[in-house]
Amino acid sequence: MNENEILKLIENNQLTRPLKLKSFILDNKVNYSVQELSRVIELANTKRKSHSAYYTNDFIIERIIKELPEFHDKTEITILEPSVGTGNFLPFLFEKYSHIHKVNLWLMDIDDEILSLLNILYEDRVPKNFHIQLAHQDFLLEHGKRVDLIVGNPPFTKLTQKQLKSYASSDIKCQNLAGLFLYKAIQQADYVSLVLPKNVLNTPDYGPLRHKIKQLNIQKIMDFGKLGFKGVLVETINLIIKTESSTAQQYTKITSLPKKITLNQKSNYIFDEKLPYWIIYRNDFFDQIFYKLTFDVFDVFRDRQITNSNTQPEQTEQSIRVIKSRNINDTGEHIVNIPNYDTFIQADTLAQLSVKKYLNRDDVYLTPNMTYNPRVMRKQKGYVVNGSVAILIPKTDFLLTTNQMLYFSSDEFRQFYRIACNYQTRSLNIDRNSVYWFGINNNNMKQ
Repeated sequence: MNENEILKLIENNQLTRPLKLKSFILDNKVNYSVQELSRVIELANTKRKSHSAYYTNDFIIERIIKELPEFHDKTEITILEPSVGTGNFLPFLFEKYSHIHKVNLWLMDIDDEILSLLNILYEDRVPKNFHIQLAHQDFLLEHGKRVDLIVGNPPFTKLTQKQLKSYASSDIKCQNLAGLFLYKAIQQADYVSLVLPKNVLNTPDYGPLRHKIKQLNIQKIMDFGKLGFKGVLVETINLIIKTESSTAQQYTKITSLPKKITLNQKSNYIFDEKLPYWIIYRNDFFDQIFYKLTFDVFDVFRDRQITNSNTQPEQTEQSIRVIKSRNINDTGEHIVNIPNYDTFIQADTLAQLSVKKYLNRDDVYLTPNMTYNPRVMRKQKGYVVNGSVAILIPKTDFLLTTNQMLYFSSDEFRQFYRIACNYQTRSLNIDRNSVYWFGINNNNMKQ
């Protein structure tokens, strides 16, 4: 069944109601495949958004499973899936480890209804060498024994400070559940293989966690781009980490499904301490640019307060122009007026916002946020910007020449910038890490 057929099935049978769904699964175990019923459960689960649970595409799981350790030297292993959901990994794990004499499979989730359905779905479909234990609990609060492998797709959710207080993870200061799952997993398993948001590679929130896990053996990084979850635009990766080893990992296998390439990168090359974060596609071209420019010369400011609700399309005597990303032309040489796009903010409204301090500054620079095509222009007095434009603030007293500003829109710099962003297409926010890459040639500066 395709997704539309499943959604129609759910609607016709009122499967968003838990009792109806449970009866349907019980009555149709022989009429549909495990994968189809898992998909029915996932789409009918009205809690899936609040639990940040999404269906992982089968071809992605196949690629992950293929890369897992074989454990040929063991007759018994223990595997933990800490956020099992509808059990999408299970059929693949059964096949992968059919050669192991005894596999203890520990399936954990915070949703007891999902676990109940999972128990029905698999009660007579478990191979004899697998011994399954279901656990209704929060993985982050569980104090279990060490396992051979932790595998799965943890939830991607940013937590509030109040929520974070319930988890003992202050030493990594990560506010995303996926990061907390990874941190706990590397302390509890010999091998870890988790689907994670791609911004684990580069954003400041994951910085302390990156520092900790790069001390381990990061064996493989698989880049799914936007292919990981059907209907969800978040970019994902899979990390495979060996946590116990007497020798440091010399190479890390990098695979990109969107670009259809595989690289065997030196680990200390892509996790280089000289870089602000991991550059997994680093190459000779990147190094050529990296060593000819001076980096880390700007701080960054981005407004979070100017929105559609406090701006208007009409200009009045008391209003001030708001520059947005599309108002900056492709080379950064001038501002473009765009009908039905341009906006203005009233002066008394702006007076309450932090971005007002840049209204009459012309010693800072602008660049569109969330773009693969960077360009930089010098800000002029008399206008402000919203969050779609980042303000670059020189760390020292210098001005850029016209040639330097044009260089930021050159093919050479744009290709360099794409590598520096790990070919991300969705996680391109200019933050205190990524602003590092707006490097300059010292000959193109005016002191």
